[in-house]
Amino acid sequence: MNSRRLFLGVDLPAPAKGACQGISRELKKTGADVKWVEEANFHVTLKFLGDVAEDRIREVADSCEAVTGSQRGFFFSLKDLGAFPSATAPRTLWIGVQASEKPFERLAQDLEEVLGRTGFKKEGRAFHPHVTIGRVRSPRNRVHLIEALHEHGNGVFAADLPARAVTLFESTLTPQGALYTALAILPLAA
Repeated sequence: MNSRRLFLGVDLPAPAKGACQGISRELKKTGADVKWVEEANFHVTLKFLGDVAEDRIREVADSCEAVTGSQRGFFFSLKDLGAFPSATAPRTLWIGVQASEKPFERLAQDLEEVLGRTGFKKEGRAFHPHVTIGRVRSPRNRVHLIEALHEHGNGVFAADLPARAVTLFESTLTPQGALYTALAILPLAA
């Protein structure tokens, strides 16, 4: 049985992807050893599903569409810069996502619930909406990276960005990096 590596996310509009790319360019100047996310791949992950059998993809999309169709589209901002697990020990570099009334959190929670009922494992850690922009590969120039995170870390990078749908993505790992393909666009309510 063939399977595909899937996740659910909110794709970013072009201005947001440009803002993320601009921040990445600033951080690249540090010379830190980071695998940078390609501009086309910037998104907010709501739920990573892992390997899913091909014959279950339609079931996943239908289950998730029941959630997305019951929640309204919204606007959000890209705000602040940080790292997991912390800014002083960065491994994953991110730009924060902010919206009033926490729609990303609500979507993630509702998707988690509906997918849990169909047998998908629930996430063990708290959900923090963000856009991953890079992953640190080694300690090279980490001190300069930490300084740059602090220097560029606060502020709104893009505002009034529309979220109109959740996308079911397939992630194909290649030597050049991940390649994302939209398998289903699940509109949010108008």
